[in-house]
Amino acid sequence: MKYSNQLPEDDGGFKIEYPYLRLDERIGNLRLRLMGVAHTPEFFEEHQDLFQDEVNKTNHIFFEDGPIFDSDIAFAKFFRGIAGQVREKNNRTPIYVPDISLPKSIDLFEWAQLGTGLSLIAAGTSMPFKNLIEKKNYSRRDLLKMGAHLSSGFFLLSSYYGGKERKLYSRDFREESYLDDLLAYSTVTDYRNLVTATNLDFISNYLNLKGNATLFMGGAHISGISAYLNKPTLRAKRFAYLPQDLVFGRKVKEFRYSQDADKWKQTRTIHSRAV
Repeated sequence: MKYSNQLPEDDGGFKIEYPYLRLDERIGNLRLRLMGVAHTPEFFEEHQDLFQDEVNKTNHIFFEDGPIFDSDIAFAKFFRGIAGQVREKNNRTPIYVPDISLPKSIDLFEWAQLGTGLSLIAAGTSMPFKNLIEKKNYSRRDLLKMGAHLSSGFFLLSSYYGGKERKLYSRDFREESYLDDLLAYSTVTDYRNLVTATNLDFISNYLNLKGNATLFMGGAHISGISAYLNKPTLRAKRFAYLPQDLVFGRKVKEFRYSQDADKWKQTRTIHSRAV
């Protein structure tokens, strides 16, 4: 694995430091460059010459996630800038856009968490009224039972809204779940690194890709993706926590530029597998 964060000399003859990692990996016959970025239009404008040089040298492009071609958010605008450079360089270069969001079943768990919390709170608060109606005195057991219901309910409720607050302030545009500790992933970033490394490995071997490829992805992900690419056994163990990924796989969409339609068109969908 090699990396260099020094950009070519500018007009003044000085070396400029690129702010994110750029790591070189190999998957079979494919030379893979992991290019860390900040996916904003401003970052693209600042480093577009470097990106154009990277695009000119590569045969395959991987993007972080979608949607790319049908959205006006900053995330999509950055990747459309790269796509524009690909189009100008060579219309035949494919772009692969994966789905690395957490499974929807996790969102269902969140709703169950909310419902259970509210039910426990309702049960706990109803106990005094029930005793009053039945003209019963409080026993120690009643108090302990009420306290258990209320404390458990408020704990689940605070966990649910804590996750929602983190979603609200997330820089990512997609819905995400934050049940990281429950799922035994250290962070959502870790999960996305795992899925991205798996997709890269699977697609490269499944399509027998050769030559050069470049992944453009948020700078915080690069070192983690590199680690998972070099540790397939660790990848397999981590995926065991979400077995639905082993069964159903994930979709990776291939896009190619159509001169006739003057736009990027999806040419096929590949179902990536963890094993």
